[in-house]
Amino acid sequence: LDKGAMVDRTIHITQAVEYVGVVLATETDEAMAVFLQEAYRHHKKVALTRPAFAGPTGIDPDAPGVTTEPGAFFDALALHRHWGR
Repeated sequence: LDKGAMVDRTIHITQAVEYVGVVLATETDEAMAVFLQEAYRHHKKVALTRPAFAGPTGIDPDAPGVTTEPGAFFDALALHRHWGR
């Protein structure tokens, strides 16, 4: 491992409910869209590195707990869930 974090699980063997928040840093495929929708439905925090990435997922980028700003995402992590959406 040169730099970064070691990956020990893939999207195919994990569930969104196991995470406090999810960062979408690339365009989605079908598996990622389902994973992100599940996180969203469980009121988890969602960060989009680009607002356009939300389109294929059906997630409202302006919904509570969804952000494109890194600082806002980290602030949102301090809350348990975003029940307002």
